[in-house]
Amino acid sequence: MRLLVVSGFWPMQSNPITGIFVVQQVQAYVEAGCEVTVIVPQTIRGREHGRAYHQNVGRAEVYCPVFPDVPQSVSGGKVAVLFNTSSCAQAILRTLKRHAIDARFDGIHIHELRYSGLSYVKWGARVRGPAILTLHGVDPFVADRATSPWFAKALDRLWHTSLHVTLVGSPLSGFARQLGVPPERCSIVHNGSKLPEHSHSDQRPLSQRRVVLSVSNLVELKGLDLNLKALAQVRREHPALDWEYRIVGDGPERESLERLAQDVRVADRVTFRGRLSHDDTLAEFASCDVFSLPSWGENFGIVYLEAMGRGRPVIGCRGWGAAEMVRDGIDGVLVEPKDQASLQVALARLLTDPHASTSMGMAARDRALAFSWGRNVRRYLDLFALVGGHSE
Repeated sequence: MRLLVVSGFWPMQSNPITGIFVVQQVQAYVEAGCEVTVIVPQTIRGREHGRAYHQNVGRAEVYCPVFPDVPQSVSGGKVAVLFNTSSCAQAILRTLKRHAIDARFDGIHIHELRYSGLSYVKWGARVRGPAILTLHGVDPFVADRATSPWFAKALDRLWHTSLHVTLVGSPLSGFARQLGVPPERCSIVHNGSKLPEHSHSDQRPLSQRRVVLSVSNLVELKGLDLNLKALAQVRREHPALDWEYRIVGDGPERESLERLAQDVRVADRVTFRGRLSHDDTLAEFASCDVFSLPSWGENFGIVYLEAMGRGRPVIGCRGWGAAEMVRDGIDGVLVEPKDQASLQVALARLLTDPHASTSMGMAARDRALAFSWGRNVRRYLDLFALVGGHSE
């Protein structure tokens, strides 16, 4: 199959992990025997983040064209959005023409609604093939404008194409309804994870310093502050227990989290690792004992799978992304969102009982196998065939 992937998500020099899930999916498409072309439209200011115009992912050709845009900080109104949408569409079509790429595909996979998805109305008319748009999360820019008559009209035009919409997790169902996505052309397809061939579930004994890990953008809804507060309580209740909390990632909440660690008197046990390369981040998953991300805004959360695939029990929130894969008490623990008390119990349970943590880690590894990228792309290839049949 010839596939075109159009994505607003892709790694860049300033953040080599962002969008890595699209790279891994592209690799899985290639491994499934597909011929893949990837276009990553980026705004003119996006160049400063560092993406080479032409890249290769295995046998997939990747192009990162720049399109002029009106900055969101100046105006998020109708004129600006329509200009940006049109400019993005022109960049996509210009890339295909510049490289003499046949604009007939067996499948078109779009990642991101703004602007790659919204612009599909313009460029999709000249690029043939069944198209699927994947929603990975709630875009506040889109959500804030969804009820505006002019934006709702733009969304309605998009849904009146033959586009099919997939959600990476059921928590996004409400967002899809808010956008007016027709239910009959919407389905859930979970993301995958690139799993190591081998992993071990052994835990550090209580005689050694046990490691709790979070990998996340440092923003409020990830619940890292709750981890710090819960761990402080664990320290008070289990003074002989030796542990360390590692935080991989960066973001606007870093300074406040560092201050909080001081305030609750756990700063000597907390290490802020900052942003790491993908390989170094995977090494952190493999070297921890417990992965904890009590996020109440995660629609799927590949980080849970990456930890589970390395034999680590995970802690996540009920009703959010972790619940799509974690079986409570079997391969991890689900806690109530924003509930420090249940989080504290979960952390204490996994830190003080390495044997139970090992058992959960073994189950987590088996569970993660059901969420491979291979299974993900097989589902999408079936969907492309189905969407193509319905659009004929």
